[in-house]
Amino acid sequence: MRRPTSIGLLMSAAISVCRLAARTALLPHVDRFDWRGAWMGEAISPWDSWNAGAALLPHVD
Repeated sequence: MRRPTSIGLLMSAAISVCRLAARTALLPHVDRFDWRGAWMGEAISPWDSWNAGAALLPHVD
């Protein structure tokens, strides 16, 4: 197995910086992406799917 060269490490670092710059440029209005699947500020709870289904049912007082 070959050892990583300084050129390879430099290229890897450059790719990481480019990815970060592209992500920042594409999402200027988002402070942080929550990788669980929701944008920052949205709640994730087990009730979300229940509430989505309940919204389709007729309202009963």
